[in-house]
Formats: sequence, C-alpha cells, structure tokens
Amino acid sequence: MKKKWIFISMVILVIFGYIFLTEKINFESKDKSYTGEIEFETTIIGYEPSNKGVNFNLFNSNQKEINQVNIPYSNNERDLITPLQNKNAYFLIQSTDDSKNDSIIDLETRKVQDIGWRGHSVVAENEQTILLAKYKKNQWVLAKYDKKSGNIEDTKFQENYPDPSGVRVHNGLFNDNKWYIPYSSSHGTFAIILDGNTYTKVSLSNQELSDLWIINTSNDGFTFYSGYIGATNGDSMSFMDSKLNQVNINNEDVKVSSIPIDNISDNAYCLGFYKKDDSNYLMLFKTQGNTKLETILLNANGKSEKVFTSPEMDIQSVKINQFIIAVANYNEAIFLDHSGNFIKKIETN
Repeated sequence: MKKKWIFISMVILVIFGYIFLTEKINFESKDKSYTGEIEFETTIIGYEPSNKGVNFNLFNSNQKEINQVNIPYSNNERDLITPLQNKNAYFLIQSTDDSKNDSIIDLETRKVQDIGWRGHSVVAENEQTILLAKYKKNQWVLAKYDKKSGNIEDTKFQENYPDPSGVRVHNGLFNDNKWYIPYSSSHGTFAIILDGNTYTKVSLSNQELSDLWIINTSNDGFTFYSGYIGATNGDSMSFMDSKLNQVNINNEDVKVSSIPIDNISDNAYCLGFYKKDDSNYLMLFKTQGNTKLETILLNANGKSEKVFTSPEMDIQSVKINQFIIAVANYNEAIFLDHSGNFIKKIETN
C-alpha cells in the first residue's frame, strides 16, 4: 500500500509540474486598455495590427495576469512592425502607404511619433538611442532617434547604393561608446564603426554575407556571426554557411578569421544572442518559415551545443537581458533560462 501511495504522489507531482511549465492563462479582452506601469525588465510583448492601431499583449514572467494595451494611430494593417525591447519597449512602424511616413511607438508613454521619412530599418539600440538606417532614392544614411526627446538626426555617415538592388544593413551593436554596423551588397560585406561624429569603414569579405550579428567587441576589433552567403531576399541566390568571424584591426590592416558552426538547423535565422562572457554565447534561432525556436550554446572556438527546440509557433518578438530570455507572438510567450533551457510557456487562450 505504501508503494502505491508513493507512485500516486509521483504521478500527481509530474502532472502538476507539466501544468506549471505549459501554463495557460485565461485571458478576456478588456473594455479599457491597461494603463498601469509596465515591468519592462521582465515583460515580453506580443503585438497585433488592427484597424484601430496596434494591440499589445504584455507577458510578464513574474505575474499570471496578461495585460493588453492598444495604441491608436492612423495606420495601415499591412504596415511592417519591428519591435525593440531593450530597457523599455519601442516599435518601428514602417509605412506601406506611399503618402505616410514611418513612425516610432513608445509603449511607456503610449505615444506615436512621425519620424519624417519613409524607408527606415533598425540597426541597433542602447538605453538612450535607436540607430536607424534611412533609405533614400539612391543613398542611405545612419540616423539616431533620441528616446527621451524624440529628436531624430542624421549622422555624418552616408553612402550611395553601390548597385541598383541597394544594400542590406544587418544587426549592429553599441559598446564602449561606439556603434558597430554590418552591411552587405553584391559588392561584398562591410562594417561601419561609428564613434561620435566620425566613422571608419572596414571590408569584411568580397562575398555578400547575410544574417549578420555583431556579438562582441574589443579594443582591436569585433566578433560577428554570419549565417548565409548571398542575400536573404528574392534578388539573389543564397546558401547557409554559419560561421563565427573574428575581425582584428591594426590601423588600416584588417584580418578576418572564420570558424564554421555546426548543430544549427538548415535554413535557420538568428533571432538574437546573450553574451554569457567574452567567450561563450547563447544564440537564439528561428527555423525556416518562422515556425520553431532553437537555442544553441556557442563558444569562441566554434563549438556548439543544441539545447532546446520549441513546438511550432509564429515568432514576433524577442527579449534578451539579464532578467529574462523570451520569445513571443500575440497569443503566447516562451521563457528560457540563460543557458537556453525551456522554463515555461504562457498562452492567452
């Protein structure tokens, strides 16, 4: 009889643990939008365009309640939304209407700001600034959006398109008061190091690399991840060639050494990373079709270990900081630990 009760207790504990890990929260749409403070450090935000603006679901890892915020603005439901979830949460709205400019939503103040131009993409951010690539007819520039004042100004960097298909600006990094910005075209792959009002341009490859992420910097260079050779759009052929690249800069001498990375699924794209230390990284990937999340532990020698693969989900938003690592869409969020292991899933249902 004692063994029987032990077995029953173990079954109950397993069932309870499963319910906790795959927690579902009953969620009823509120008549009034949530107006309380948002715990940005521990919250990941899913979004859904509507004919009344953008609806946001706030998935807080420390609370069971999911709150909803609606930000009204004169929008098109086909507008492209890029979430930024650093210390607070901002969203770049790329207008698909030729008569309207792009906008930035500040979720803390619930304000929408017209930024005066169509044709922006997010390059990087820090606590004070969002760095944008601003595309014109035959030229692109780097522009800074000040989060506190809302001012936007062009930097000194500007360059003509080297070919009719333009350039693809990838995922940069701010560190030690400098911006590191990778970009590519059919002419090759380059990086801009922006230091105040001055900048340096370095050549990284004569090939067109894509899915680029600056993941670390040092006094004499930087480290970046590259996922593909060729553009990741319909203009050219591409194939997966995941590598960790170390760039060393000595005056005008630039040396790039590359290490192949395995264990990454075919046709996977990087979502972001967490730097555990100067030699170890947690990398987040989405598989082809944006259907699954994969986490990889990677060290500076290119050794990689696949940690977790999620069930299918449409990944919209990513939040990575010292408090949480999570991905979300409008209806669900997955939370991970800092080694890439699954902690729990929260659904609105």
